[in-house]
Amino acid sequence: LTCAGLAHAQSAAPAGSASVPELIAVLQSDAATFDKAKACQGLAAIGDERAVRALAPLLADEELACYARSALEAIADPSAGRALVEAMGQLRGSLLAGVISSVGVKGEARAVDGLSRLATGDDRGAAAAALAALGRIATPKAERALLQALETAPARLRAEAANACLVCGNSWLSRGDRSEAVRLYKRVRAARVPEHVRRAAMGRQIVA
Repeated sequence: LTCAGLAHAQSAAPAGSASVPELIAVLQSDAATFDKAKACQGLAAIGDERAVRALAPLLADEELACYARSALEAIADPSAGRALVEAMGQLRGSLLAGVISSVGVKGEARAVDGLSRLATGDDRGAAAAALAALGRIATPKAERALLQALETAPARLRAEAANACLVCGNSWLSRGDRSEAVRLYKRVRAARVPEHVRRAAMGRQIVA
């Protein structure tokens, strides 16, 4: 709720023209949460490797983690993705689920092994986020992890695995690999998942 409120306030505030060092200085100061959130917003637009080093510690901050993640998602420097992957081994609960989601947004293929372990863990929120991230990463290795989950995951997570498979299939389709997409859609149709998910798979198969 705090993040949502600050996001609303940010949308009404004018964009600043501060430099990367100036924005980093705000993050490392005793500034108010709102000002630090604005600094994260600024770094999302102009941040580099220096910004990553300042943003990474905020991934463990309950109030600023969502802003730090958004900035790291937007920063093109490879260190941003590495910081998110490293944080997967350090966080728990909703903070972990948020970082996992950002790893998926960044398409971090190096995270597939860690995501596969999380997808079979006891933390349902992290497991669901890990499945979704694997679907977005959409490499052959990620697909294998998803198909394994589709067969062996508890019933409460099987639908999440199926939906992630559909996202993965859509990626194959967008790359022009129709046969791989169709194969994946067929696996979802044959899985023990809710009827509406199987119907979605059938629709995607027809399109492919």
